[in-house]
Amino acid sequence: MQGETCHEDRNECATSSTLCLSRGECVNTPGSFKCACYSGWEGHRCQHRDQTVAVVQCLAGFTGSMCRDDIDECSRWVVVIKK
Repeated sequence: MQGETCHEDRNECATSSTLCLSRGECVNTPGSFKCACYSGWEGHRCQHRDQTVAVVQCLAGFTGSMCRDDIDECSRWVVVIKK
C-alpha cells in the first residue's frame, strides 16, 4: 500500500517483470500480488516444478518445458555455394 494514508494499492506487477518465474502471469491483488502458473509449475512465484504432472514429449519441431519453443531446423545447416 502507498499514498498519504496508505490506502492506495501499489501495483507490484507493474513495477517488475520478474516477480513470477517460469512464464507465470503476475496478478495484482490489494496489498500484494499472486502468480498464475502454467501447468506443471507451482509455488507463490511459480518456482517449483509440480512433480505430479507427467513429462510431456514435444511434437517434432518444438522443444522447451511447455513445448512452445519452435526449433529452427534451417539454422543447423550451413549452405556453401561454389561458383
